[in-house]
Amino acid sequence: MDLDQELKKQAVIVDLIRALKVDEQRKLHISGVLYNRDIDELVNQKDIEAIKAKLSGRRVVLNPRQKELAIVVEHLADFDDSIGSWITNLSKGDTVYAIEHVLMGYDANTRKFVAEGTGSHLVGKLSFPELQVLKRYSKFAADIEGLYKSVRGKLNFSKDANTVAKFLVGKSLYLPVYLAKGKRPKDTYVTLIETEGFETDETVTRQRYCMLASPGELRTMPFRGLNLLNVGTLEAETPSCVMINAIAFGDQFIEGPGRVGNVLNATRLEGKVLNKDIEIIGNTAKSGYMPGPAQYSTGRYRMQEPLKANN
Repeated sequence: MDLDQELKKQAVIVDLIRALKVDEQRKLHISGVLYNRDIDELVNQKDIEAIKAKLSGRRVVLNPRQKELAIVVEHLADFDDSIGSWITNLSKGDTVYAIEHVLMGYDANTRKFVAEGTGSHLVGKLSFPELQVLKRYSKFAADIEGLYKSVRGKLNFSKDANTVAKFLVGKSLYLPVYLAKGKRPKDTYVTLIETEGFETDETVTRQRYCMLASPGELRTMPFRGLNLLNVGTLEAETPSCVMINAIAFGDQFIEGPGRVGNVLNATRLEGKVLNKDIEIIGNTAKSGYMPGPAQYSTGRYRMQEPLKANN
């Protein structure tokens, strides 16, 4: 890049940052972060005014590239502050958490996990694909990519819940999805974004009978008027299962086991078996660990790579 192009890029960045409702010190920090990122393709856009309007808080419809630039300008500095501090202080043998968990609970100043992390606001604001944008343009993109390892071996539902939960991330199930009441469902490939293992040696209550399902069998757990979808693991009549916490299909992302159960009309899947009654395809995706706060949880696994379209 020649000098004129570099100055033009910086001028666009300054113009966009001025639209943000943050103090001058924060604007200087954001500009320092963005000047050193390879975002030329994003900056070279015609309608910068629409992005400025969005950054100032107005409701504006942006195209995909405009959205990416708006996300980078508004959130990349916060993202790098949190993730950079965590990555640079990781030691060999430390748990490789999902980026979402780090943002939620890691304090970049004290370098410890606390009740509310430095980047916790990002998780509430940004969707799965929007966080992928920040990962891609982050100063620590290569470090993030190297953290998460591919899972080897075959998916075996007779393994423990924690193992199966990890193997299921990134897999796709061919299922009917119910997008609106009164409308016919649409059959499509549903990709598993987040899973959570559950296991115990205790005798489970009737509400948790879903944990006694046979390996690969789908069962539901009623909870506050919702039906949470679970997959049996280990062996029949042994309390061990995996809950489906987040899914994606097309351009839609469904977060939360209650919403997942609703969109998939989980009770209609009761008793069906994966790889027998329901097709399951795709490779296991790279995932990061997230502690599970619920009773009997062995932890959650969340996809840490861009979502690939199913053919």
